[in-house]
Amino acid sequence: MSRSWIERARRSFAPDASAGIVIGRDYVGFAHLAAADGGWRAQALAEAKLDAPLFSGEPSAPAAASLIAALQTLAGGLKRRYLPVHVSLPDALVRIATFELDHMPKTRAAQLDLVRLRFGRMGMNGAHVYACQQLERDADKYLLFGMAGEHAWQRFVSEALARAGVVAWSLSANVCRQFNCFHDRLTQASGALVALAPDAWSPGEETDSMAGALDARLREPCARLSPEVAGVKTQSAASALSLAAALER
Repeated sequence: MSRSWIERARRSFAPDASAGIVIGRDYVGFAHLAAADGGWRAQALAEAKLDAPLFSGEPSAPAAASLIAALQTLAGGLKRRYLPVHVSLPDALVRIATFELDHMPKTRAAQLDLVRLRFGRMGMNGAHVYACQQLERDADKYLLFGMAGEHAWQRFVSEALARAGVVAWSLSANVCRQFNCFHDRLTQASGALVALAPDAWSPGEETDSMAGALDARLREPCARLSPEVAGVKTQSAASALSLAAALER
C-alpha cells in the first residue's frame, strides 16, 4: 500500500471542522473553524462573561450553573455532531513538567505511576488527575511529558461540559495549546514562549510592560505571535486562545 494512498485516505476521513473552548476564571471563549483553501476559516468566534468566578476555592452550584449556561449559549450547536472539540483550562490550574529518564517505563500505567511519583517529589499534594506523553529522545535521555490537574475542578469542568451536551476530545492547559499552535515557529531556533491570558493580564498596557521587561533582559527582542501564523485571523486576545484550542491536532 503506497504512502500517498494512505495520506489521501487519512485526509478523506479527517474532520473538515473543529472547535475550541477556553474556560477562564471569569469568561468562556469559543471558536469554530472549517477547512477552506488549504487552511482554516473561522465560522464563529465568541465569548461570554461568567456570573460566578471559577477556579477559586471549591466548586459551587452557582459556578456550575454559570458555566453550563455559557457553554449552552456558545457551543449549543455542537450537540450530536461529529466534531473535534478541544477545551483549554487556565495554566494555574495545571502543573506541567518534562522528565528526563535513563529508561522509559514500557506501559502507560507505569509511566503514569512515575509521573505521579515525580510530581509528588515536587511538592504536589491533594487529589490530582495525571496524564503523560512520551516525547522524542534527547541524545541518550528519554523524555516523558507530564501533566497534573486539580481533580475537583477537572471533574467540575467535565460534568459541566456533559450537562451542556459538549463532548470534549481533550482537556489541556492554555500554554500547551499555544506551544502546539506555534510549534513550527518556535522550533526554528532556541527561545521561550510567554503566554498571557486575558483573565490574568489586561491586554494592552500590562502586555506592553511585560514585553518591555523581557526585552530589557534578553539578547533579542520578543516577537508577538497570534493564530494568524497558522492561517486564521483573530479579533481579540480571548479568541486567540480559543483558536489555538481549535487548531489542536
